[in-house]
Formats: sequence, structure tokens, C-alpha cells
Amino acid sequence: MSWRKITKVGAAFVLTVGIAIAVAAVHGTIGAEADGNSTFSGVLTDQNSNPIAGAFVELANGSNGGGNTTVLTDSAGHFSLTVTPGLYNLWVGGDSVVGNMTLGGNYTTDTVDLSNGDINQNLQLNVAAIHVTVEDANGIPLSGVTVRSKGDGYTAYFPGYNTEIQENSIGTTDANGEISLTTLVGQTYLVSQSVTTYICAYTAPVTCISSPLTINGDVTITLVQSLAAPANLTVPSPTHNPSLSWSAVGGASSYNVYRNDGQSNAKIGSTSSTTFNDTGVVDGNYNYYVTAVNSVQESTPSNFVAVTVDNTNPSITYSLSSTPTIYGWNNTNVTVTFNCNDTGSGIASCSSPVIFNSEGANQLATGIATDNLGNTSTVSAIVSIDKTSPVASNLNLSTSKRTGILTVSASSSDALSGIGKAEFYIDTDPGMGSGVAMTYANGQVTGQASTSGLSKGKHTVYVRIQDKAGNWSSTISGIINV
Repeated sequence: MSWRKITKVGAAFVLTVGIAIAVAAVHGTIGAEADGNSTFSGVLTDQNSNPIAGAFVELANGSNGGGNTTVLTDSAGHFSLTVTPGLYNLWVGGDSVVGNMTLGGNYTTDTVDLSNGDINQNLQLNVAAIHVTVEDANGIPLSGVTVRSKGDGYTAYFPGYNTEIQENSIGTTDANGEISLTTLVGQTYLVSQSVTTYICAYTAPVTCISSPLTINGDVTITLVQSLAAPANLTVPSPTHNPSLSWSAVGGASSYNVYRNDGQSNAKIGSTSSTTFNDTGVVDGNYNYYVTAVNSVQESTPSNFVAVTVDNTNPSITYSLSSTPTIYGWNNTNVTVTFNCNDTGSGIASCSSPVIFNSEGANQLATGIATDNLGNTSTVSAIVSIDKTSPVASNLNLSTSKRTGILTVSASSSDALSGIGKAEFYIDTDPGMGSGVAMTYANGQVTGQASTSGLSKGKHTVYVRIQDKAGNWSSTISGIINV
């Protein structure tokens, strides 16, 4: 049971429900009971003078300290309450008092003064009809659907009644999907069942009005059942070409497919099936979702699925454990290590290091990088190793008596990498690579130097050779006289 507020305005009473307005025209009289009691009586009607039966009318909190007096209006809307003379607050309410609407009320802000005799007072309630049609997602009327309009309020307890201060109308649609609810003029309804005022049909999902509605008189509305969002969207990831699939939606004639690249949503296609292939999309990270569509509406989005598209081969490089000479040779063991990277689907496998410990030219190490989609790249490292020193022999020294120029020559050989350079020095070793450079041709190294700075006497000339792998030969030497 629910309650509403009655306010005395001049000689009239106004019945207010929520923010609805009810105005009572007064054609009453004031008299006195012979037994010393006072009577408050009248007729409760709607604005069209139709009697409202079964409404709850109560006088309470009298100034004389008396209790509450309550009656229900009869079939003609008539009520009559006899009380001890005094000041009273008035309650009016009841269940299903007009059509399928439950009313509520509250104490009047002004009092009913029964101190001086009887009052005959008619009360009027302004009502309106909400004609509702409920349709499925394709516009087909739905029968047997519960429809409810609800106003805001709070719960209060009165003797024998547990009431809400609100308007509340409930009905079920007929074979044509139609139901008429009774409400109050001035009531405003909002768009969601989660708020305190709404008009909703209990379909699956629940369907409510789409914009706020204020009642100024009879209205006609249509509630169209929402298309369900597609469920169970799946897209394998990572992938070369995204392939989408989802569950069918009842009432859907097609589906729109959307792709988000992190900046904006783009509709990329429409299909009547529950699968879609996104061909030609460039590599990147995307979010996909799907909506259901019919001739009336488009559903809310399905679940979102993050997808990585990768058609690019991974990268692979290599590094050597030792740096070769300018000729591309090493004179120690060499380990080739492969480094793989993939910014798309990620690396699935990368070749293990390759170790070379044998001498030889142009030894090949091939590495393979494979990403998680099977894209591959290869790289090859060429390693040449010569650990054997070259040989210097057959030293020949000659000094020109006229110019004092010393000419040094020697035989040289290297079986693998070949001769890289040669040098000689006299008496004191300046360090490998810092002697007098010699030229190499046809198995011979040759160099010259002036002896003018040497003291008279015997001097030792040393020759050494370096191969292209950086190996130095043993020195050979000879004596000159200056």
C-alpha cells in the first residue's frame, strides 16, 4: 500500500502524488453532530468525476490527542469519518484505486479543522493513461510481457499497512502486445530501471523508455526489445589474417564488424554469417568487436578481442667472439652468436651459437630466426681461421758501398691465410709491427734502410713476417759490417 500528500488550498484540497497534481473542488458544508462529534465526509473522484473506490482516507494526529480514524471509499467514492472535534492531518492512499495504479499519500501540510462542526469535502485526483505497446527486436508485438511504471518514494509503516510514497502501475500485455497503465498527471519517468522512476517492459533484456517522459495527459509509447549483443567473439592471435567468429543472435539479420587501431573505431564490414575474415590488414595491434543488426536497430558491442597481426619476418644478426683482421681472418677459435628479434608475434626460436675451432677458410655458420607465426629470416656468418705462423727463410743482406743503403730480402711462405706484411730491424727490437716495413711479392719480402747512422763494426739484422690472420713468424737474422 502507498501514500500521497493532501494540501489545503483555500477552501479546496489538493492531492499530490510524487509531483503529480490533484485538485479538489469544494462544494461542502459545515455543520455539527448532535452527539458532540464531528464528521469529515465527501466523494473521491478523478478529474472526469469518475468515483474512486477502495481508497484509504484517514484523519490522524488530532489536536485533541485522539487516535487515527480510517475508512475506505465505497463504490461511489464516498467516505465519511466521525471523530472528536479538533485539528487533524489527512491521509489518502490505497492499492489499485484507479485501474492498475497503486496510490500513496502523506499528511497535509495544513490541518483539517473539525473543531467547529462537520465538514463535507470532495477530493479530486488527476490521472492519465500510458498506452504501451511492447515489440521484439524485429518489431513483432510481444504478448504476456509484464510492464511497470514506477514513481519515486520511500517506505513507511502505518497501522495495518506497509506503504510506499510512490505511484506504481503494473500490467501484462495482451495478444497485440498492448497494455494501458494508469498514472498521475505531472509524473516524470527516467530512462533506466536503476533509477527511482521508470517505465520498463520485462523482456530479456529489460526494455525501458529511451528518453525522459513527463505525463501531461494520456500518452502512447512503444518499447522495442533490444537486440542482444553478440557473445563469444573469438579471434586467434597472433595471426596473419584475422578470422573472427561469434555466436548467433536471435532476431539479427546481419552483423557489423569493427576494428580499433588504438586511435579510432572503423566499421570494416558487414555479414549475415557469424564469421568474418579481415584480409589485407597491415601489421599491428588491434581490438575487434561485433554488433547485431536488424531493420530496427543495432545492438551494443560484443566482447572486445585484442589481436596482433604479423606478416613481417623477424630480424636476425650475429656477433663473433673475436674480431677478425682487416683480411677477414682469425687466429683463435671463434664462436658465432645469433641475435633474434620480432616486434609482432614474438620470437619462437633462434639458432644456437656455433663454435669454430678448426683451421680453414670461409667456414659457414647459418642462423635462422622464426617468429610465432612461422615467419622466418636467415643470416650467414663466414669464419676463416689460421692458427699456424708463417715461415721466413733464406735471408739475404747487401749494403751499397757507394750509398750505404742496406737491402734486406728473404723468402716467405704461409700455407693458409697468406702473407700479410713483413718487417726488419737492426740490433734492437722496436716491438712487433714497428720495424722497417718490407714489401711482399712472389714469395719474397724486400726492404731497405740507410746504414749512415750505424756505428762502425758488426750489426745484426732481424726479419719477421706476419700472415693475414695476425700470426708472426719466428725471426731470422744475419750480420752486416759497417
